[in-house]
Amino acid sequence: MTGTRKIGVVQLARFGDLVQTTPFLQRLREQEPGASISIIVDRRVEAVANLLDDVDEVIGVDLAGIPAHLTGTILADYENLRAWVKSWRRDTDYDRLILLNHGAIPEAVASFLGAERREGPGRGSAFDRPHRLLRAALSNRAFIPLHLSEVWAAYGPRKFPVPAPKIKPVKSGTTFAFLDGKGHVRDNKNKVFAVNLGAGAAGRRMSTENLAALVRTLVNGNPYRLVAVGTDDDRQTAARLMQSVPLNNRNRVIDLTGNTTLEQLTGVLEAVDVLISADTGTLQLAAAAGTASVGLFFANANPIETGAYSPGAVAVVRRDTLRPGPQPSAGDMVLAAKVATRLVQGQPLEDLEDESDTCFVLVARSAPVGVEYEPLRPGSKGNLGQGGRWLPLLRQFLWAGDRIGETVPGSRKAWTDLFGSEDALRLRDLHDQIVQNGGKQLESWDEETRWLAHIVAEFPNETALWTAQMLASKAGRIHA
Repeated sequence: MTGTRKIGVVQLARFGDLVQTTPFLQRLREQEPGASISIIVDRRVEAVANLLDDVDEVIGVDLAGIPAHLTGTILADYENLRAWVKSWRRDTDYDRLILLNHGAIPEAVASFLGAERREGPGRGSAFDRPHRLLRAALSNRAFIPLHLSEVWAAYGPRKFPVPAPKIKPVKSGTTFAFLDGKGHVRDNKNKVFAVNLGAGAAGRRMSTENLAALVRTLVNGNPYRLVAVGTDDDRQTAARLMQSVPLNNRNRVIDLTGNTTLEQLTGVLEAVDVLISADTGTLQLAAAAGTASVGLFFANANPIETGAYSPGAVAVVRRDTLRPGPQPSAGDMVLAAKVATRLVQGQPLEDLEDESDTCFVLVARSAPVGVEYEPLRPGSKGNLGQGGRWLPLLRQFLWAGDRIGETVPGSRKAWTDLFGSEDALRLRDLHDQIVQNGGKQLESWDEETRWLAHIVAEFPNETALWTAQMLASKAGRIHA
């Protein structure tokens, strides 16, 4: 349509990241209701992008087709990349182009797409607030208290709470009548679990022995059914898993690995009661389908960063999840099964906190800004989210920048509490040291101070303004 505003969103990340972009897309659609929104994605996840509800056009980019013969000569590489982009780009200039990834390839893609206004990270230019904060916070993942969905959502309008992921409604029809086992719709008493057998990252894949312990616990001693889902790569795992299930329970386990399209998988997730999965795109898809989930975070995976962004989602987390480590124990999988069973039964989880010496449990709670993962009991967050008390500060940087009069919902009281302690002077002194000597003492500081210093260095003016305001408020000159 002539005169329609055209918006391009570059999101070249993986399956799960793409689904977690949908809170931003929802707010973008609300902000630009009459615009045509295109999303540029890795072709390998194009089918996922086609499920997104607030997108008018999906453009799949063949990242595998990036010229492999780059010479290292700037001019030649420039021409090769331009020719590659020209091979797939539409003959469209955007009124607004939003880049959600940092790196040479995403920046090259964005640089060859015509746009009147460009947002996001870019070589040779200052990053916008969301990526400035993300880059600084990633200096130590143990301290990050922000979810990636919120960081991306900050490229949209300041409207709270940040919504849960969303996809198009899927009409599964009668394809999944198997859930009853008798060819008709199951009743509410016949609960159904789904277990995702695979994971894109090898370190996050569960062993067959662990999956067997999980499945046996789910089907033993209760009337529930179970559906195994996964890709073609998971077929052998599924076959071995079925052999491990006692004969008297096998009729309650349905193997769908490698037998569903992405749309059909979404239909399965909409039909089941709880999904149990490693940190994968399937876990994020369940959140978008409105299905309860138990995420397994055992290898370099952090639910505070990338857990299912949906109230009520649960994460079973290895205490040293940020480090490479061994497979979870059978006891850890039994804990995950107990959590899933409690969810379908509507029973509390709190007494499960002491079930494992190696894992703890986090639950996603609704908050004024969005979803936050909290422990079942205070103080049981393991080594994650250690910078949580600085969350009001980070959210001001993320959403308000240096706009003194604008605060994030719920942050005023949190700021007052924060600056009712020695943290006010600590932050001011840290800011002064960074401004005066560039943080040359960085190596001698403790981990939290180093992490905070990276953030203050990215937001020196904002830190000074907000610290001055809160100190003045504490002194009674400004009434919060």
